[in-house]
Amino acid sequence: MELAQYYTPITFSSLLIRNMLSTKAECVLDIGCGQASLLEAARGRWSNAKLIGYDIDPINYNLTGKNLHIGFGNGLDPDLSSKILNSFGNIDVSVANPPYTNVDVNSDIVRILKLAELHDCLPRNLKKLPAEIIFLAQNLLVLKSEGELGAILPASLISGEKWKGLREFLITEKTIDKVIQLPNKAFNKAEAATFAVNFTNRKPNNNAIKLLTFDNNEALQISDKSGIKRLDYFYHAHKEFSNRSPIPKEAIIFRGNKSSKELKSGTSEYIHTSDLKETFQVLRFGYSKYPLGTKTAKKGDFVVSRVGSRCIGKAAFINEGEVEVSDCITVLRDFDTKKYTPLFATGKFYEKTSYIALGTGAKYLTFDIIKEALETNEF
Repeated sequence: MELAQYYTPITFSSLLIRNMLSTKAECVLDIGCGQASLLEAARGRWSNAKLIGYDIDPINYNLTGKNLHIGFGNGLDPDLSSKILNSFGNIDVSVANPPYTNVDVNSDIVRILKLAELHDCLPRNLKKLPAEIIFLAQNLLVLKSEGELGAILPASLISGEKWKGLREFLITEKTIDKVIQLPNKAFNKAEAATFAVNFTNRKPNNNAIKLLTFDNNEALQISDKSGIKRLDYFYHAHKEFSNRSPIPKEAIIFRGNKSSKELKSGTSEYIHTSDLKETFQVLRFGYSKYPLGTKTAKKGDFVVSRVGSRCIGKAAFINEGEVEVSDCITVLRDFDTKKYTPLFATGKFYEKTSYIALGTGAKYLTFDIIKEALETNEF
């Protein structure tokens, strides 16, 4: 069985615990405690607290000492919250670094989500769901009123469009105190960008949400509305200093509809992400007759790499001819050449999209993100 175990380095355990608001704790819970790094950090702050850990792999932890209660438990068990409540009562502080994997949505998972009131804020008819959401639900089910949860979560939940409803629930029904953006590849074997998030189990009272980074304690403060859209520091920090200039109404943005593999097997010339360089290019092609429905870039268009771990935001201008584009390329048509060429040529577009791109491993740009990057006046 693949357990998706990414153990929490002590540096990030300490950071999470240090930024929690609770000045005292009777019980600290970690569902999926792994090597118990978070509980160890919790002991350093709340020395008299009862430390409660559950893990599907009970031989992992090496923590010893007083007030320690480690048990064998599956974080996906629909009866786990009842077992915890029956044994320890409501918990005042929970910590979590859930496994980064997807789980099948079955009746047990639906039951957990409904009990935690998360079911209605998620997309309908999902066959799989990130385990992190189930672990969030399990913690919310046992947390006392005014209790606090500190969790390490992936970028998909923090900024992904799919989970906007979940963010809205957590922001409007709970209180998100801080969101700390951790360094890239903070966990061995994990590509996902991660965040340390502090929740309080109560309705918000119009507090601003604080966004920080691992190496910067100067917080940005954002509104609930801005947080529902995205909760990542670099997005809001970059956005804050950008002047806005709407793109022209007549402009057209579209993407290719064939994979590079499909295009490679054909005879037509085409553009894929691998054809775009670090620096802005001016490209010339011949003229060919394409079948109806073929997605092409033609003279006067800009083309942008929209997906990839290291190539998002790379761009070129088609100065002559017409060429087919892969589904990893976005075409920008009817944009004023004199106005927008400097944005690409100076690298400003590439720089901006590197901060606001979505995704945990391979990054990607939605049409809305591309439009937002094009609206800057900073060139």
